[in-house]
Amino acid sequence: MNLVEVAVQERRTLHAPGDADVSGLQVRSGIVGLFKLGPNGHSQITSLRYSGELVEPEELRVGYGAKALTKCVLACMSPEQFDGCFGSNEDSRSTLSRARARQQRIAMEWVFRSSLNSSARLAHLWCECQDRLGIPDGEVFQLPFSQAQMAEITGQTPINVNRVVGSWSRQGLIDERSGPIQVDWAMLRRIGSFNPLYLR
Repeated sequence: MNLVEVAVQERRTLHAPGDADVSGLQVRSGIVGLFKLGPNGHSQITSLRYSGELVEPEELRVGYGAKALTKCVLACMSPEQFDGCFGSNEDSRSTLSRARARQQRIAMEWVFRSSLNSSARLAHLWCECQDRLGIPDGEVFQLPFSQAQMAEITGQTPINVNRVVGSWSRQGLIDERSGPIQVDWAMLRRIGSFNPLYLR
């Protein structure tokens, strides 16, 4: 099935919670965040989808929103098209089943992460991002998120995020002086209690 690809800018809402259109998305490039709105109207990002991953129609149907956190290229699929792509044969159903199982493992890990302190939550996010983007330890890290986005993802304030990043810099865990960041990934994994097995 030929799907139309759409390029979108960062920080654009793709689907607001409660919208009638529940078209599924396949992320071709970039990062999409699923979110819900709290009682105060502030959004909380609950899940991230990277290149090659899916936002299922059912996830939007039950009240999640979706927004582009970075510049993205997306393939949009109606629920019927989604079923046609991923329910038409045993191989496609198996692919979808594996993707759902992986997202479930990630969701459980995020529940664990919510109990960590500010530094550990942020370290866990950075380490997960490094793994999902496929960046080797020795390469510089171009952080894809703003401080406000990192706060929304990790359930804290931008001030806390700024404080943690400043502390890491003073400790020599990161070096931001040249633009892209040099990171001591071994230390960040320790701080964030990060074990990548749940991503496999």
